[in-house]
Amino acid sequence: MGISMLFFFYNLYKTHRKGEKVGNDPWGGRTLEWTVASPSPEQTFSPMPVVEEMDPFWYAKLRNERIKTTKEHRASPISRNSILPFLMTITLGLMSFCMIYKWYVPAIIFGAGVFTFFIIRAFHDERAKHYGKEQTEDE
Repeated sequence: MGISMLFFFYNLYKTHRKGEKVGNDPWGGRTLEWTVASPSPEQTFSPMPVVEEMDPFWYAKLRNERIKTTKEHRASPISRNSILPFLMTITLGLMSFCMIYKWYVPAIIFGAGVFTFFIIRAFHDERAKHYGKEQTEDE
């Protein structure tokens, strides 16, 4: 196994140093993620592609045309700092730990905590502060 890891690290080194840079779609993909640069930007699809058929990128390539895009679309999610995902992770980890040792009462309590965090996250609109309440109510 150690010798195989040497081959792996050699391959990483060789690829990093002398590897040919590839574009967005090196394998002729079908789906929309192949239209995005790598590494992907935070605003993934700008402008937003119009999806009128299954695999619009593939069919656009077959017809030798560009994907239809629009500026009229719903607001995209905003990345912002939040403690809720961290709390959900810790609580889920504690619940799992309790289940390993068959401590069912604390596991149920932590499970209820995870469920509560999911409910809070579902009903808390994080975009309202950035977009204004009138835009988020339209969705």
